[in-house]
Amino acid sequence: MHALAMLFPIWGVATPTAIVLFLILLLRLPANMPPLYGLVILSGMLAFFAACLLASLFCDDDLIRINKDGFVFPLRFYPALKYRTQRQWNELAAVRLNWKRNDAFSEDETLSLFFNDGARVTLSLPYLRKPELEQFFIAFESCDTNCERDADLPDFQRTIRCKTGTALCSPTELWEKALAQKFLPATFVPLEPDKKLQEGRYQILRQLSFGGSTACYMARCHDGAFAVLKESAFPEGQEIDPKVKEAFQRESTLLSRLDHQSIARVQDHFVESGRHYLVMQHVDGVDLYRLVLQQGRQSSQTTLALLLQLANALQHMHQQSPPIIHRDIRPEVLILRPSGTLVITEFGTARDTTSEFTATINGVHPYAAPEQFKGKPCPRSDVYSLGAIGFYLLTGKTPEPLTPSDVSQHIEQSTNNLLSKLIHRCTAEDPELRPTASAVVSELTDLQNLESKLVPTV
Repeated sequence: MHALAMLFPIWGVATPTAIVLFLILLLRLPANMPPLYGLVILSGMLAFFAACLLASLFCDDDLIRINKDGFVFPLRFYPALKYRTQRQWNELAAVRLNWKRNDAFSEDETLSLFFNDGARVTLSLPYLRKPELEQFFIAFESCDTNCERDADLPDFQRTIRCKTGTALCSPTELWEKALAQKFLPATFVPLEPDKKLQEGRYQILRQLSFGGSTACYMARCHDGAFAVLKESAFPEGQEIDPKVKEAFQRESTLLSRLDHQSIARVQDHFVESGRHYLVMQHVDGVDLYRLVLQQGRQSSQTTLALLLQLANALQHMHQQSPPIIHRDIRPEVLILRPSGTLVITEFGTARDTTSEFTATINGVHPYAAPEQFKGKPCPRSDVYSLGAIGFYLLTGKTPEPLTPSDVSQHIEQSTNNLLSKLIHRCTAEDPELRPTASAVVSELTDLQNLESKLVPTV
């Protein structure tokens, strides 16, 4: 490409000028030059110009452009794409990944995109920068694609996020790391791929994480659906802190009591070969952190819809007997499915209000209520997090820790006063000044109805 740029005066200016002059010469003096010689010289000049022009077209742009409609590929992929460089998201049939799980990518590791008409694009991972891969997955998950996805994609995406510095360790991961320190590595061997449990009901596809006596797997159920399978082994003859078993069994017990479309379900739990297993619903979608990262701040209508779903889920949790407190509501644990349903995941820090361990401090600072740092969480601590989430969605900015959120300067005038006041009350420093989850559901429903009435009809 540099050579073509340096030679542009020759092939881009001099050669076309020479061709025109040569044609004029042939027309004026046809008898002074044999026709064959003239044809050979003219063909050579035209071929040189065409070759340089094609080379510049194929080498000039090596960017794959992605937007809400689809892809625009460089001309180098023209034959592989069956002579169409523009593709829509709904044309994407499958995404395949050849990844060896090493720190550095090798030449034979690839990401392949398959389209409905048989076209295929294969990208070599070593030539793709990790921030660009992260942006690709943000766009990929934000668009409503029903394509077939490789089972390694979620783990690969999380690895990319960790390498680009955008990943945050979840409370469950922190708990697993702490739990791993309590066991000798030799006491636990994780399951191999293709291993079947419960007489074939679950087939292990790949390992997601491993530490000490715990492991997490992507599994396929007997009906073909994916699930996340958490495994914990408590070897006999070793001194084990009772809190370790309590932590694992608590998550199963708590989640088994919850039945709501916006809460990740526990599908099964069992013991096999001395190991405890928890089968969790696999939630596919984009978390709210990446949604705002890609699309920017959200409209009041979108925010109302998302907060209402979250408030309904919190209401369901808080109405349990005893009430269940999540304690770690934040954008990264809220997954928005392509259907528009919001799902709460990561219940590793959840507690009921009777637990003797509720004094444990958990939560990410910008979204955690002040009382959590005093070791006194309550159901309205989750309401504080809901208000902080509302601030993040409307402004695209991380809220100030331990401070009531004011969004009055960032949202539409139609709901400016009502919604800003609600978010401000939800993030009050004193829990007694915050509304309950049930009250938030009622107020958000009224706001949504008011918003729909204010939308002009055609």
